[in-house]
Amino acid sequence: MTIHIPLETDNLDAGPSTPRPRYVHESRSHQDDLTTILQCLKDSKRIVVVSGAGVSTAANIPDFRSSSGLFSDRRADKGKGKAREVDPKDLFHVKALSSPSSLDAHHALINTLASLSDCASPTPFHQYIASLSRDGRLLRCYTQNIDALESKAGLRLGIPSSPSPKLKSKSKSTSRNISLKTQYADFESPSLEHLLDPSLLDTTPKSPPRHEAEVQAVPLHGLLTHLRCTLCHTKVPMSDYLPLPPHPVPCPSCKFHAELRDALYERRRSSGMLRADVVLYGEEHPQGEVIGQQVEKDLKVVDCLLVVGTTLSVPGVKRIVKEMSKKLHHTTSASRGKGIGKGKRKGKVILINSEYPKGHWEGVFDYWISGDIQEITTRYLANPDYLEQQEPVRTTTPRQSKEKDPSTPRKNKKTNGTVFPPTPESLDRSDRQKSRVSDKSGSAWEEHRFATPTTPTKSTKRGHKEVEVVIPSPVSTKKRKCTKKEVIVEINRERESTPTPTPTPTPVSEPVPTSISP
Repeated sequence: MTIHIPLETDNLDAGPSTPRPRYVHESRSHQDDLTTILQCLKDSKRIVVVSGAGVSTAANIPDFRSSSGLFSDRRADKGKGKAREVDPKDLFHVKALSSPSSLDAHHALINTLASLSDCASPTPFHQYIASLSRDGRLLRCYTQNIDALESKAGLRLGIPSSPSPKLKSKSKSTSRNISLKTQYADFESPSLEHLLDPSLLDTTPKSPPRHEAEVQAVPLHGLLTHLRCTLCHTKVPMSDYLPLPPHPVPCPSCKFHAELRDALYERRRSSGMLRADVVLYGEEHPQGEVIGQQVEKDLKVVDCLLVVGTTLSVPGVKRIVKEMSKKLHHTTSASRGKGIGKGKRKGKVILINSEYPKGHWEGVFDYWISGDIQEITTRYLANPDYLEQQEPVRTTTPRQSKEKDPSTPRKNKKTNGTVFPPTPESLDRSDRQKSRVSDKSGSAWEEHRFATPTTPTKSTKRGHKEVEVVIPSPVSTKKRKCTKKEVIVEINRERESTPTPTPTPTPVSEPVPTSISP
């Protein structure tokens, strides 16, 4: 079940509302549910954030699927004549790079987004993520945005480094550059001096640092800060080539090697073109395996998931959210069944977006907050005063309930009216404490003395040799503690002092003489 907390105002930029699934229920108390969410975020130590284009719209960077997004700009004259406009959604497809007609529009769109990203400033939500990182409570931020605002907010943005077989190929290419330089060191070619790049001819082998700072934000769809070669994967800053021309941009590394081989009368090899270092539709992420390894590591330790500003329409992001939600809910139920983590708060999956994502999401999200992301961040997420105002109400409620709730009542033990004499066969401490004997008359003592036990005796506790008994006598009926041997001696003494009735002797008849016959 997902609890919906509506906090939205009249938002004209929001797209058409989608029907609410049956497993989404309205919140009964917005204040209590918000307090629960904020307390969970405060207590969590390893929070994972999955952000989308909705967190950057406040920085004048358009999203894709809203009413004012990039994909909504559809022309009415599509398909009429030769001068028809290209669908913006097709400009983010990998086929746009191979079509000369769409490459011009693709480069124009990249130029617009790059200039907007360069002028944009981090939003309040970006600052909130940076505060989580400074407090040591941010495990990772997986962003679908390509504007690099996380880096401006102070997060370390990039792809995690991990050993891969690709390092061998890089070492071979580096050795090839070194051998070419040493082999043709005496070769003079004035026409190639403008193509020499010190970074490409650096002979010092670059070994990766052993202790690199851990990446805090992972771009799932690349960044607009660099251009990448389609053949040799060389990366160069995009700012050196802005604005991108309407024609393909050749790779400087491939061009250098091609002209060098021409000067040496060797066969020319194919060269690559520069493109934006972003992931387009219809292609896989070039470093998807490295990101997958990082996601698997974070799955083991995550304790809270925050999904913000995304419709979750990309399959890869869908899988990340569902796997982490499954891990959080499975770990909580398993630890609860085994008695592990008792007293700790349950990790939750929280969605903050104007619309609920399409598809099957039952059992994935615990809470859905609909509204303006920046306003929610300012008023609730990044506002510690709100939670402090709600804490006294939440702390007094359980204390009052504990005082009102009585403890488990004890059953009153019923006392038996019949009192038995202390004999070695019945020396139960609990039964003897209940017995009360009235010895004002000797008849009452005789009645209890010769009574036959009718209830079974109970065994005493182990290791206890002293028992508390009541020794009734005509002289004293006081309680005192004595051992079992003293009880037997006292019983024998009472029996000796009590007169034993003597039986009445029966007269013996004399034998009758019988007559003796002669």
